[in-house]
Amino acid sequence: MKKLTTGLASASLAALALGAITPGVAAASPAPSPSPTADAGRSAGPAAPIVSRIEKHGADRIALLGVAPWAEQVRMQFDGGGSVEPVTDGRYTFLIDKTHLGKTATLTSFAGGIEGESIDVALTLDEDAAPGIIPVMPRVLGVSKDSQGVFVIEGTVTYDPLQFDQLEVTASTGGMPIRSVPDVNGTFTLTIPAEFAGRQIGVQAHLGNKSSAVDTIDLLETRPNTASDTHPLAILSPWAGAELAEPAVTFSGVAIPNSQIVVTNDAETDQRFATLCETNVLANGKWTCDSPRLPDGEYSATVTEKPTWSSVTEQTEGSSFSIVHGDWKPAAPALPHLSSITDSGDHLIVRVVIPGASRASLEVGEHRDEQQGINGRFSFWVEKSLAGQTATVAGLVDQSVGKALDIPLTPIADTITPAPLTAPVIHHVADEGGHVYLEGTTGYAPFEFFTPGVIAKKDGKLIGSTELTYNGAFILRLDEEYVGDEIELFSTRNLELSTATELVVAETEKNSAPETFPLEVTSPADGATVPATSPTFTGEGIPGAKVRVEDTTAADKAPVLVCGADVLADGTWSCEAEKPLAHGEHTTTVTEAPFWVSAGTPTTTRGFTIGDADSDDEAPIVVTTPADGSTFLAGSDVTFTGTATPGADIALHLGYGLAPVIGTADAEGDWSVSRWLGNAPYTATVIQSKNGKQLSGAHTGPTITPAS
Repeated sequence: MKKLTTGLASASLAALALGAITPGVAAASPAPSPSPTADAGRSAGPAAPIVSRIEKHGADRIALLGVAPWAEQVRMQFDGGGSVEPVTDGRYTFLIDKTHLGKTATLTSFAGGIEGESIDVALTLDEDAAPGIIPVMPRVLGVSKDSQGVFVIEGTVTYDPLQFDQLEVTASTGGMPIRSVPDVNGTFTLTIPAEFAGRQIGVQAHLGNKSSAVDTIDLLETRPNTASDTHPLAILSPWAGAELAEPAVTFSGVAIPNSQIVVTNDAETDQRFATLCETNVLANGKWTCDSPRLPDGEYSATVTEKPTWSSVTEQTEGSSFSIVHGDWKPAAPALPHLSSITDSGDHLIVRVVIPGASRASLEVGEHRDEQQGINGRFSFWVEKSLAGQTATVAGLVDQSVGKALDIPLTPIADTITPAPLTAPVIHHVADEGGHVYLEGTTGYAPFEFFTPGVIAKKDGKLIGSTELTYNGAFILRLDEEYVGDEIELFSTRNLELSTATELVVAETEKNSAPETFPLEVTSPADGATVPATSPTFTGEGIPGAKVRVEDTTAADKAPVLVCGADVLADGTWSCEAEKPLAHGEHTTTVTEAPFWVSAGTPTTTRGFTIGDADSDDEAPIVVTTPADGSTFLAGSDVTFTGTATPGADIALHLGYGLAPVIGTADAEGDWSVSRWLGNAPYTATVIQSKNGKQLSGAHTGPTITPAS
């Protein structure tokens, strides 16, 4: 089995709402907005500031430059100094005496007088910082005249709205250039006086002291807006004739940046109910939106694109699909894992990770809060007055509710140490519609809260970064102009980069992920007899995939959901049967839905018998090492040893939703298993079984803690 141990997650602005700090956000990132993300659902407390660079400023000072989405002020504190600076257009600057070089400063965002998230940053110069990025040449899509005879140049430009230096687009008329700042989705408009009619106009993008190539045009009204030709409307999912098992449909596609997309149900004549979903197209030309739950049946939907400019006509595309699984319901989310509880002045910030959950609830006393999250990550802001009480947190997806976790509301540091960054792995390259899509994986500790992203560079220049990610799987889109070029891919977290993966961009025939990460069921064993309880299914698969275990014993009846799970970033999955299974023989089908359509839907079966445990010739479970109350080095492998029934299968559970570590007692009854452990206390629970039957009761202990 191949396991991933470090890695990747969303580098989007949605991740920033969770407090992530990503230096290389995609050049086509969405705009900062109070979208339904974990922290954005609250009314206060902006995300942590982002540090863009630290550079010399004269002979005696250094300058720290950064971006703070949604913040009004940023506070800096360090040993021997500190100050508060305003945020203008999302950017801030601190000038610091160079005698403070080498210290660690804490940066905190504020909005409306409410303290937000904080980050720690080392005050060291970016000596090896790459030279300024040369911006991409703007695309002029049309020239028209308004009612006053003024020429209007309309176009788009790809850029990163989170970089410190703001992009500007200019039109050169021979005198003072006419300027425009693109909106956050990359569209710009330049107004040119009528006196320049017929002249050649140079349109160019500027970023700091770097300028793009020039798009030279003739200033004539006869030039139509070519946005529809440059960015044709297309539906990527659901594809024509698709049979869908999930009742909530995700529509996605490409279109003109900043256009409005409306998806309607053709069969619904009442306009109040015809709209399935709406969204705006991002600067990268991509859009996605989710419909409400739909009943079984065949559907025909129309996607309507409403461009920003009146000079471009609306476009429509149709999609047909069917929903065929009437009793489908999503599997319940996993048990929550507490990441940290941070004291933020008037509030406690409770961060949890819940695989398989799209929403999460927190209840304490009469207080209840529900948040939406990204990649199973959720942040709750709890009034400080509730400190010391116990909160109950549970994951939610559609109408399914997962197991609840009780959390004492007292500050606790991050329970998982971030794993070292490793280079991404590309499994498939698809060339579609003028763009190339790289589908890959990179790993990380499954319950890291602030997860990394992936960026692409060519000759040291940023050319793209992850648009879609989930549990270590990602999609990165590049312009088709890079086909045949050699590029470098990096995993990135904060200001760190992994080693590079070198890739010659070329389309591949198939996705290699199912071969790299074959779908396996490690427990229960095929043909085993398991106790008459709710068995736990464990296995391995493709990071980012979703696994469903269904009881298919009765061939003449519809499959019955047993449980489901996300395949985590390390390639493992685990789920417990949501209801006890009946005594007797069972056949289950395990279906894997990878993050990418190109990987297919791998399946496997597992047969076993639900019976009573046999306690003959049992030996008790004994844990020899480590000793109860001992310490271990966080971020290292810890070995557990002991004795049990000879030949018994050993399952070591360490909590936090981690998959069990599996081993076997030898002929003398000795056993040994090892696992990488993060920066958290762990209490072991050891279960022994033989021929699929659990022997005796579970053994609890030891409890071990990380060394300080």
